[in-house]
Amino acid sequence: MRAVQVGDLMLLAGKGAGDTIGKVGRDISVEQAYQIARATGMILLSALVAELGSLDRVVRIVKVTGFVNAVPEFAEHPKVINGCSDLFVEVRR
Repeated sequence: MRAVQVGDLMLLAGKGAGDTIGKVGRDISVEQAYQIARATGMILLSALVAELGSLDRVVRIVKVTGFVNAVPEFAEHPKVINGCSDLFVEVRR
C-alpha cells in the first residue's frame, strides 16, 4: 500500500531510498545521508502524484518523521532528515 487517505489527509509510510547499507557517522557521511533523505522525499512525492494525479491538491505537509541508522554517538539527526524537509520546501515554492 503506497498511501491511505483519511478525509482530507493523505498518509504515507514505509518509504526508503534504495539499499544503502551502513551507519551514519561510520560508513555514511552526514551529506550522503542528507542526499538519501532527499531521495526518500522524491519517493514520497511520487507516491502522492500516483495517488492524487498531481501535487496541485497538496496544501501542506503536516508532518515528516524519519529514522536515521547511526552510530550511538551521532547527534545530527535533524541535519539528515532535513534532506527530505528541504526538498518539500523547494517544491512548495
